[in-house]
Parts: sequence; C-alpha cells; structure tokens
Amino acid sequence: LFVSLCIVYVAANAAPPPNMAVASFTPKNVDERTASSLSDIIRTEFVKSGAYTVVDRSDMESVLGLQKYQRASCTERECAMELGRLLNVNKVVVGTVARLGGDFYINANIVDVERGRIDVSKTARCDSEKALAEASEYLAGVLLGTRPEEARYKVTEYSAGPPKKYEIPAETTKYEQTPRIQLVEDEDSLTIDRGAAAKISTRQIYYIYDEKLQAKIA
Repeated sequence: LFVSLCIVYVAANAAPPPNMAVASFTPKNVDERTASSLSDIIRTEFVKSGAYTVVDRSDMESVLGLQKYQRASCTERECAMELGRLLNVNKVVVGTVARLGGDFYINANIVDVERGRIDVSKTARCDSEKALAEASEYLAGVLLGTRPEEARYKVTEYSAGPPKKYEIPAETTKYEQTPRIQLVEDEDSLTIDRGAAAKISTRQIYYIYDEKLQAKIA
C-alpha cells in the first residue's frame, strides 16, 4: 500500500511535458502541399511519442491569425522564437523540404524558445518522392532520440580537399590570354558557377567554356 501511494504521489507531482509547436515546413523546389504534409507527419510522430504537448495545427493557425502573424515561412532560430512566444510554447520545430537533382532533403530543427538556441538539428535524405513520408517518420524518431540514425537516410559527407587548378590549353589563347569562365556545366548540363578560372573549385565540374562559349577549357 505504501509503495502504491508513493507511485501515485510521484505521478501526481511529475513535471508536465513541455509544450511544442511544429511549423509548416518551407518548400524549396517542391510544392507547398508536400512540405505541409511532411510537417503534419512529423507533428503526428511527436504527439504519439508523448514527450511533448503538441499544439494542433488548426489551433496554431487560429492563434496566429488572431495575432496577425504575417510570415509566409519560418526556418530560422529568430523566427521560431517569435512563433513560440506567440503560441506560448517551450519548443518549436521548423524546417525545410528541398529537392536537389533527384534527391529530397528534409531538414528540421528543434528550437528552445526561452533559451534562444537550437537543441537538435537533423536532416534526412531520400531518393524519391514516394519515400518522403517514411523519411519524415524516421526524421521525427531521430529528433526525439527514439530511433538510431540510418545510413540510407544520412547525407553523404564530402571533403572537397584543396582547390583544383586547371591548365588552360594553348588553343584557347586566341580568344583571351586568361579567359574568364562564362559557363560551368555538370553532367546534367546545369550551370553551377560563374567567375574567373582561378576561383573554380566546385567538385562537380565537367565542362568549362571560355567567355565566347567557343572552346572548352577543362
């Protein structure tokens, strides 16, 4: 009986979970509905965890409407702190959903409103739109600390090393002695940099044309 009373006392006096709001993620090269849906998935995962008291999206939109909150998106720490104060929550999750080439990247930050700092920042990568929902569930688990990071979702680390120096072939000197770079293309013919040859150090360089676009330099 004594043990039971102790358990009841501890439960009654346990600190309530912190309040949290999950902002709609900012789309980058994806449609807004996709980004909003993924933030809903992450919000649901936080609700299911019981680690936070999560503000419902409709309640959040209602409060922000009354406060005449005008920001179209929120990705930075300062914005998250402002949002948290308006909603009277301890934590705010903000993030982005981006498409780069054939890959998708979901980035999320948990911001501590009172301390003004980012507690956790994680990114999940997937290679198709169909995999975004599962990647969002994974990311929520990593943010909560309930799921280990998995190699298939991690962003590959890259070490660029020292800048590369390109020798300018003799045949290009008839245009300029030190031709400037006009166009840099990768294997998908995407322009990825402009500027002087000495400044080119991007790792995805395949073709570099001179200013008159008449000769390949490297």
